[in-house]
Parts: sequence; C-alpha cells; structure tokens
Amino acid sequence: MSEEVWAWLHPQLHDLRSGEHPDSTWDEVRERFRQQTDDHPAAALLIERLDLLPDEERERVLGGDELDALAYEAAHTTAEPTEPTEAPAEESPAEESYDEAAWHEFAQTNLARWNGDAGSWTEFRAWFAYYAAEASVGVPAETFLQYVDGLAVDDRIATFLQYGVVITPPDEVEEPPASTPALDAQTEAAVDEVLDEHPEFAEISEERRLQLIAEVMAEQALAEQT
Repeated sequence: MSEEVWAWLHPQLHDLRSGEHPDSTWDEVRERFRQQTDDHPAAALLIERLDLLPDEERERVLGGDELDALAYEAAHTTAEPTEPTEAPAEESPAEESYDEAAWHEFAQTNLARWNGDAGSWTEFRAWFAYYAAEASVGVPAETFLQYVDGLAVDDRIATFLQYGVVITPPDEVEEPPASTPALDAQTEAAVDEVLDEHPEFAEISEERRLQLIAEVMAEQALAEQT
C-alpha cells in the first residue's frame, strides 16, 4: 500500500519544486498543492513537515532531492497496512527479506551524514529512509530508525558507534586557539628587556607571561612619570 501511495504522490511533487512558480509565495504554492492532492494524508503530512522548516531551509529542500526523501517518508508513514490474503501469519512476506551485508555497508556509509544535531534529525531521517529503500535495504533501515527515534541524542550517537560510525555533536567540536597578536618592534624590544630582568617568566605559559610582562611594563611606565 505504501508503494502505491508513493507512486501516486511522487508526480505531484512537480508543482512544489523551486522554480516552477517563481512569482508565488510559499502560502500560494502550499494551497495549490493541497487542492491538487485533495488533502491526502501523505500530502498533508509532507506540507506539515515543510511548514516546520525555516524559509531558507525549505527553499533548499524544495530545490533538491531531499523533497523526494521527505515525501517518501510521508507516504510510508500514512499508508494503511494491507491485510494478508493467502500467506499464513507465521510466514514472512517476501519483500521483507534483505541482504544483511548490504544493510551494514549502507549504514556504515550513510549514518555518518548526520551531524549529531537533534534539530536536523527529522530531515536526515527522511533522507536516510528514502535512499535505503532505493538501495533495497528499506526494511532494516526503517526498523533501525524506529528504534533510534526514541533515544536521546547521546544514546543515538552511541548506537551509531555500533556500526563503526563516530558522530561528534556540534557543541563538542573544538575551535582552534586564538593566535597571539604580533608585537611592533618597540614593544618587542621592551618585552625582551623585561625577560632579561625576569628570566623566570620564560618557564610559564605564553598567555600568562605576556600578562606579567604587561604588568611590569605598566609599572615601569608609571615610575618614569613620577
């Protein structure tokens, strides 16, 4: 059933894409799409997801492949499950079989595309589910996504590590240390003079050394004024 919804929804995305109606506002594009799709649940969910995005982010999604990924997820989320007709309940449907090695390779390659930010998870999730289905590993991917959906960010990152994928949250990325400003010739000569008088300054950190030198130079300047 979900594939039928996707097959119907995909052609409808044409009018949503950036560039099709350059003079229209998002509100106008949204309303046309709703009328065109008769507020189908999958289309309504897609619009809801797009409404949550900032304007610039929405424009970027509408201009790329991520629109397909969001729509694909909406189609699968809202599709009604089909009832089995002939197969016994204990038998697994054929479409649920998958290549375990292919799934692990896909996961190791593509899980690393998430940046560790909770705010980007929904967009990444849709992208991952879409391309997993394209790679014929949609079943294990959806099982995995449903599991990590309920985890906190730290636990989700720990689960990724089980696939050999290391995610560094944005707030843990180290910034390069600030460089020490260059000194003019006169100041550099004064610093050398202070260091000659206080050789113990050479044994401490550069930041603290410059601070002490500045204090000594300030005292010397004050003494010269009195």
